[in-house]
Amino acid sequence: MEQHLIARSIIDENAKSPVALARIISMSGFGGRTSGEFLALGSRLKLGSLMFGSMDREIEEAARHLVATSSKGILKNIDLGDRDAVAAGLACGGSARVALQPINGILLESILAISKRDVVGVVSQIADDSVVTLGMAQLNEKARFDDDFQKTPAHAKTSERLVELVTHRRSVSTTETIEGLELHFEVFSPPSTAAIIGDSELARAIAAQLSLLNITSRITDTVETAMDIISGFGANDALIVLSHDHAIGVPLCAKLLEINGAYVGALGSRHTQSIRNEALIQLGVAPSKVSMIYGPIGLDIGAKTPAETAVAIASEFLAHRSGRAPSSLVNGDGPING
Repeated sequence: MEQHLIARSIIDENAKSPVALARIISMSGFGGRTSGEFLALGSRLKLGSLMFGSMDREIEEAARHLVATSSKGILKNIDLGDRDAVAAGLACGGSARVALQPINGILLESILAISKRDVVGVVSQIADDSVVTLGMAQLNEKARFDDDFQKTPAHAKTSERLVELVTHRRSVSTTETIEGLELHFEVFSPPSTAAIIGDSELARAIAAQLSLLNITSRITDTVETAMDIISGFGANDALIVLSHDHAIGVPLCAKLLEINGAYVGALGSRHTQSIRNEALIQLGVAPSKVSMIYGPIGLDIGAKTPAETAVAIASEFLAHRSGRAPSSLVNGDGPING
């Protein structure tokens, strides 16, 4: 089940009875793991898993106790031998430190944002055997923190670091020390989906290119189907308008421009872009929003064929999603792998 669907179920259940959330804070061994995993446990609920479910049984008892007693967040150390780890699908055994918390306050706010497919960052303080969530951030928004933490010397640097991690839109789980505090940063970044409007050879080339990037795409010619597709879109998703029919493209662009951080690109000449943009403004879309449309769509790499144009469009979307200005690596001096 996708993470945003798990988050929705957690919110629904937590409104009826308490739910505990488990996440891995640190680990050694196991042959690596996927960032962004979490396990939700309540009296009637079990959703998600940690490390292919290999740790679920050990966590369940502690989670039941936590929700029954309304305890504060705790840290639990779990060791897993090679035999059990391999049986669960892991490369080898290892040790993990797991955070287990009741879902309330800022943590509840973050789960709500995850349910909407937003890019969400969470920072928690680790001290001895306890864990407390201090703040959260969403894409293109200021970080929000617990009132008491805002008064501490660590607040400014922590806020800056959390926003920086969220801006990169990559799922992250890392522990850092700021002003003497051990802080765990997590970013939950949903996988991307693309809606391609206007069935054509180019549409199929774009879908094929996006597939190589593990990005799911759907092609359609109708407003009704497209509206249904983008109704569940979030910050990491893309609308690619190839159709020159403004009766189709304009309402779809207007809808997706409401989503903070989403990519909207449109094919067509600069004259076509001007007509579309004016129609959007007449529809009530703010000019500042209209200016966010990538139109004409795609990077200027001299593309001529559908396959080459698909690369130009996919590359532009990746640059948008990462927040990086597209340029040749030879002209920069930063990291070459993202």
